Amino acid sequence: MSDQSLMVFKIIHDDSGLLETGETRSEYLQKYKHTNHANVLSMKTFNNYNDDDEASITLREYVIISKFRGNNLRDVRKNLERVSILMVLQIIVQCCGALQSLSLNHIIHRDVKPENIFMSEEGMIVLGDLGCATMAENNLDDMLLLNEENNEQLVDDCTSSCYSSATGFAGTIGFIAPEILNGKCSCKCDIFSLGITILSFLFLDRFHLQLKYQQEELWNDIETLFQNIITNTTTTISEFENDPSSWIVIKDLCKGMTCIHEDNRYSIENIFQVMFDNLNGKVTSLVDCFQNLKHPFKNSKSVVSYVCEKNGLNLQFVSPEDFLIEKELVLGCVKQNGMSLEYALSFRNDFEIVMEAITQNSNAIMYASTKLLNDQQIIYQVALMSEPQDAIKNLSLTSEELKNNREFMLKIMELKGQALCCIPHFNNDKEMVLKAVKNYGNALYYSCENLRNDKDVIIEAMNTDGGSFSYASEELKKDRHIVTEAIKRDGNNLGYACKALRNDLEIVSLAIRKNGNSLKFCGTSFKGNKIIAMEAVKNNPIALQHCTEELRDDRDIVLAAVQLDGIVLEYASDRLRNDKEVVMKAVQNNGSSFRFASEELKQDGDILIFKKPFTYILPFVFSSQPLSIIDNRELALQKVQQNGLNLEYVSEELKNDRQVVLAAISKNGNALKFASEELRNDKQIVTAAVLEIPYTLKFASNELKNNREFTTELEKEMQKLIPKYISLKEESAIDIIL
Repeated sequence: MSDQSLMVFKIIHDDSGLLETGETRSEYLQKYKHTNHANVLSMKTFNNYNDDDEASITLREYVIISKFRGNNLRDVRKNLERVSILMVLQIIVQCCGALQSLSLNHIIHRDVKPENIFMSEEGMIVLGDLGCATMAENNLDDMLLLNEENNEQLVDDCTSSCYSSATGFAGTIGFIAPEILNGKCSCKCDIFSLGITILSFLFLDRFHLQLKYQQEELWNDIETLFQNIITNTTTTISEFENDPSSWIVIKDLCKGMTCIHEDNRYSIENIFQVMFDNLNGKVTSLVDCFQNLKHPFKNSKSVVSYVCEKNGLNLQFVSPEDFLIEKELVLGCVKQNGMSLEYALSFRNDFEIVMEAITQNSNAIMYASTKLLNDQQIIYQVALMSEPQDAIKNLSLTSEELKNNREFMLKIMELKGQALCCIPHFNNDKEMVLKAVKNYGNALYYSCENLRNDKDVIIEAMNTDGGSFSYASEELKKDRHIVTEAIKRDGNNLGYACKALRNDLEIVSLAIRKNGNSLKFCGTSFKGNKIIAMEAVKNNPIALQHCTEELRDDRDIVLAAVQLDGIVLEYASDRLRNDKEVVMKAVQNNGSSFRFASEELKQDGDILIFKKPFTYILPFVFSSQPLSIIDNRELALQKVQQNGLNLEYVSEELKNDRQVVLAAISKNGNALKFASEELRNDKQIVTAAVLEIPYTLKFASNELKNNREFTTELEKEMQKLIPKYISLKEESAIDIIL
């Protein structure tokens, strides 16, 4: 059976009809069957007669089928190159969720170990194999201590589960909690086993499983094993994530879970508290998975408070039926995420909570009670905190009573002029509209037509946003004074002026001086006027595209434009895109404009001799050139001296040119990978590259990398320059690089 598609079939024969604790198999199976948790393998029961009746569960033979795609933790660990903190946390958290779910159903697993915990490729953890499980009891009077003879027999196998009806012993040696050996069994037995499981997962055979543990000896072993991780010794530097502070917390968790004395042993709540208090940067996944953990931890105030504090939206997973949702908890949620008010049904009418929610996120107003939508303080805060794009949506929720309160709405207009949209009955109120456009010029759009023809209103709106002139009345768009004021604020307002004013020299000149690209709104006579066009392209070179075809063939106009922005060479005439001086000026300003040069000039090597340093030649500019250009040695030297990586785009012949390659490597050692095979076998070339960037040795020929004499000499040179590459015990600097 493939490990990639693990299916577990377990057949239970119940000859006695009773478990060792006295409960019938049917009672136990019914409880397990109703254990519904994402981290516990699900179960289905069948009998020989395929009878689905509930009574069938009392038959003597049952087949429990659990399906899960994944591998057990021991196999996962053996195939794992590096252990991360997050993976360990995911295992602990999800296992705790499974154990808590069993505990709520009064089930003790008694055989928690790596072989019984399965992990999917996505990191999902499930706990399986409840063959040793029992019902929770404070004392199992019929359980006896294992005698020394039993001990000797059982200690030989620390991986196989075993059960003895004579002694009441159940579990796997090495993972069994001490109290089980003393005739006691509680849910904390599984916590001890989980602690040993984590140690076994992390350290494999380096952690020696025992039948009985001595506290001091056990904790000393834990300290020693984790010390290697925390100090990043050579044996652990690649095996474990480099995060000493987090590993210290994991170590303390393992010690807390493996306390010999049950009363001192961590509970599941203690485990979470330690992680929450000490691994703030690592618990995002724990907070995010609260939805799956909500059932077993729904009564834990510390867990609920923590996850809600970190992500207020987790409030949606807290059931009021199972957890007393207090105001303090809700306040923490809305302070973290105001939208969590959606899930605080009992607090939507609480002034303090709603105020905190809308302060954090004004959009939360949608969940406030009707009463608070009529509260001036609340609505004023919404106006104050709303982003411009949300203002209309949020303020539209204001009660009709407040919307009709003129004095209050005047205050709102001062904060969010967009809200004029929500009070159309005031759109002809000049004072209201003036306050609105003073805050938000485009609120002019929501005013009545009469006020859009009011010069005072228009000027106020344009003072806030010059573009609001577009909403002025047609009459004012013919008004020379208003149009002049509009253009002073934004040259593109020429586009909204009437046709007569768009052909007015004074108006056009003003617009061009403000924004040369406003040439596109002028009449044809201005687009063909060389004086106007020259002023336009000097103000904004892109205006070249709006000039007449005749002026786009004017050398003076085009030269003026490309010297300011070479990319506008695209709009020059074919004749001028074949003019060497014009193209040189364009390319000098912006190398990308080379693509707009004529095919003839693209073959002229002089075009790429930029006066302005160009740090990197884009492939489409350099690699597309004919051989005459790529083979230009002078050009190649210039380019690799600007950026060594340009060596990639020269000809194969020049990649074998020592001077060119050395020039490239002196700028960037990584250029070695583009050198010819012959030069990557050249000791001088390789040494120059490695001394520039040590790891570039990987680009050298295999012959040089395997030349011990060469690498030894190279290592000596490196040790002089880069102390961090000095040999570490059995590994040389060269070994590390390779």
